[in-house]
Amino acid sequence: MKKYILIFTLSLLMPIMSIQACDIKNPAGCDREGLIEIIKQIIISRTKSLEKPEIKPLEEIVKVPAPASLGLLEASILAKYAESLTGVDGSVILAIISRESSSGERFGGGIGNCYLKDIETGEGVDSKGNTVKRVMSPDRDIPSFLEITKDLGVSHDSLLVSCPMGSSWGGAIGIGQFIPSSWSLVSKEVTGFLGKVADPWAVKDGILAIAVLLQKNGVADNPRLGICRYHSGRCTANGEQYADDILSKADLIKGKVGDMLKN
Repeated sequence: MKKYILIFTLSLLMPIMSIQACDIKNPAGCDREGLIEIIKQIIISRTKSLEKPEIKPLEEIVKVPAPASLGLLEASILAKYAESLTGVDGSVILAIISRESSSGERFGGGIGNCYLKDIETGEGVDSKGNTVKRVMSPDRDIPSFLEITKDLGVSHDSLLVSCPMGSSWGGAIGIGQFIPSSWSLVSKEVTGFLGKVADPWAVKDGILAIAVLLQKNGVADNPRLGICRYHSGRCTANGEQYADDILSKADLIKGKVGDMLKN
């Protein structure tokens, strides 16, 4: 186990900063080795203590930028941080992002192509301006969506959401593809961890939100069941297939990290 932790910690090595002085309260002064040591201490504190470790918000530990999408090493750092807080396997988190909202080899780049325009009917437009019906359910999701956008201080028609598929409603948000009415299940915990209003469209927030929901679903005790519940709140035949796909993707991601270490 100790060997695994050390190997994974080394896999997080990336050229984030190169300043000499290093202090956990001033990560801008950390070089790469200093950042690795900080992350290692987070992992060690989790494994040695029965109590929840006191962990600073992500911005105070690793100054990883949050662009529209991340490469594997960048995403691995954020997933490992989420794992240290929730106990959820980081590779499972990344596998879900890969399935839900990835764009090519980038994590979190495909978050949707529609905008909600009419809050009464749920009608909207796609990214090309074409009218799209059933973008978001007026009864189930729009009230929650308006609360989210209000908390973030943005207009409801300025954020991309998923387009509808077939006869189903669209409107899933962020890299975790949460329906707005489900975001409330995790938003308070994510806000508490980050020390700011949780933003479903921010990569780091979305990664942590996925981990929190998986934790609530019992993924630590039964990974397949917990992932199945993530799919739709309950397990159906489609949900079970989804869980099997995610577990297979998680194994592939672990393999890619291992391959990068060899190179």
